[in-house]
Amino acid sequence: MSTPARKRLMRDFKRLQQDPPAGISGAPQDNNIMLWNAVIFGPDDTPWDGGKVDSGAYFGLKYQFVYGSLVDLLQIAMAI
Repeated sequence: MSTPARKRLMRDFKRLQQDPPAGISGAPQDNNIMLWNAVIFGPDDTPWDGGKVDSGAYFGLKYQFVYGSLVDLLQIAMAI
């Protein structure tokens, strides 16, 4: 089923592939464009150099009008 939110996420994903931002990597999960995995890398020459934060994001059907939810997987792992 193609919805405006899914179409927008596909456009966003294509743009990320063509012009990826420095220090951030993200992509949808294999079978669900609404669920994304992301990695944020610590900037060079900072206390966070070499650091990595694994995150996930969920985008609802109202995406582009309502922001998605970002989940810090490190916090979840520490809570277990």
